[in-house]
Parts: sequence; C-alpha cells; structure tokens
Amino acid sequence: YLQSIPLTEEALRESDTLIAEGLYKIGFIYKIQLEDIPEAIDAFNSYVERFPGYEKAGVVDYQLYQLYNKTGQTAKAEEVKQKILTNYPDTDYALILEDPEYFDRLQSDSKKLKAMYQESYNAYKQGSYLTTKLISEDAINNYEETEITPDNALKILGTYHW
Repeated sequence: YLQSIPLTEEALRESDTLIAEGLYKIGFIYKIQLEDIPEAIDAFNSYVERFPGYEKAGVVDYQLYQLYNKTGQTAKAEEVKQKILTNYPDTDYALILEDPEYFDRLQSDSKKLKAMYQESYNAYKQGSYLTTKLISEDAINNYEETEITPDNALKILGTYHW
C-alpha cells in the first residue's frame, strides 16, 4: 500500500487528474443515468472546490447552473451564472447564458451546414464540380469552422483549377 501513495509532484498531479476525472464522470452518472440530482450536485461541487483551475471547470459550473435551476435553487444558480460569465466569457456556456436563443441558432446553423455539405457532395459525385465549388465556398465564407469544415478547406479549394 505504501508504494502506491503518490509522493512526487508528478505522481500527485497524476493522482489529482484521476480524482478530477472521476468526480467529473460520477457527476454525469448521477445526473443522467441515476437521475440523482443531489448526488450530482455534490460530485460537481467537489470537483469545483478541489480543482477550480482544471480544464473542465467551466463545463462543471454549467452543469451546476442547470441543476440548481432544476431544483429551484435560483440564488445558487445565479451565483454560478455570474461565475461563468466572469471566468469563462468566451465559451458557449456564457453565450447561452447571455442569449438563450444562441444554442437554437447554433443548432440551426449546424443543420444548414450539413445540408450544404450533402448538396456539395452530391454535386461532386455527379461531376458538377463548379456547383461543388460554389456551394463549398458559400459554406466556408458564411459559417464558422465546425466539425465538418476542415482547417485547410480554402487551401484545398485553391489548389483545384476550375
């Protein structure tokens, strides 16, 4: 047992990372699978208290915000909301809190972009390369980068001689 106790800085960091990941996952298990809101809140609060600077702290805060609202704890929800807006102002969570319709617009844009992708792909398969190019350029110019817009899409388009 003594050999497994983390004594070096590196071992302590590794141990903390495992604990943080465990609290993060158990919070979601309690919330989603077991539907035990009080336990989910406890797990997420433990994460926030023990690991405030860890990368998933913003996600955990947003989960707490949702859970507090769901349980009618509006004062705590407002406190977490202000924390998110202050500490994570450029995240989707802050944008959703500032503008509740932001998420709906994000989903709508994603659907439009996927439809454009499919249309472009179908045109490509039919040999209509000019149509493919026009649809692709429209998508690249009018939508932010997403999972289906590669970083080098413009470079790729630029290498073809239409």
